[in-house]
Amino acid sequence: MLVIAGATVLGFKLMESLIAVTQINHDILHNREIVGALGARLGRGPFATQYGDYFESDEQLQVAMSSAKAIVVKREGEIGKWQQRSKLLYRWRNRFLLLGFLAFVVSKLVVPYLV
Repeated sequence: MLVIAGATVLGFKLMESLIAVTQINHDILHNREIVGALGARLGRGPFATQYGDYFESDEQLQVAMSSAKAIVVKREGEIGKWQQRSKLLYRWRNRFLLLGFLAFVVSKLVVPYLV
């Protein structure tokens, strides 16, 4: 029973890890979209983005682009760590589930012969 409880805990940790991976992936895609949208507007004068930001000069655009690029680089470094953690948790959860199932089956088969 403790093995199944351990598998449950690992399952919850796996879900937390997968949520973190999804959030990091969202940040990467969102900031890449910002970089692309701002890069297309370089040299075209002042404009407002769909996110409510107003840029008066190319210098402001470049600062915003460099900030978004920095976020992308930082988050790309984090996503690999979280993916490895998810993979490890997935494997251990499955091992615990298998071990718990085998222990249950063996206990149901062995107990009648011992009594």
